[in-house]
Amino acid sequence: NILTALSISKVTDLHFGDMVSQTAGFTVTLPTTGTRSSSNEAALINGNTNVSVAEFKVDGHGSQKFKIELPTTVTIKNDDDKEMTVTGWNHDAGSAPALSSGTKNFKVGATLNVGAEQAVGEYTGTFDVTVTYE
Repeated sequence: NILTALSISKVTDLHFGDMVSQTAGFTVTLPTTGTRSSSNEAALINGNTNVSVAEFKVDGHGSQKFKIELPTTVTIKNDDDKEMTVTGWNHDAGSAPALSSGTKNFKVGATLNVGAEQAVGEYTGTFDVTVTYE
């Protein structure tokens, strides 16, 4: 059998939202449900609407199973090249995702590792998501 090639497209970006620098480092976890939490809740700005999990759409052949590869660690930077790492990558597609009628959407969450007295600024970066047939 010759199958339709898999393709993946981004639906939404991953945004951890706004937070306040603290004297001690902390983490911000954003699971695929979209409800962020922190090891220092006082650092989070409540009511922040700039929080979203990443979402991707996979297109391919019929109801074929596929696997998803996420990064282990990603470094993000601000305009002054100050860095933070993002770890704990996860998705909500389950252990054996399959295309439903040739398509499947899934969400991706992760954990942001904020340093003590992290430099102010907007931090950005990119990450790779790979999908392959099983």
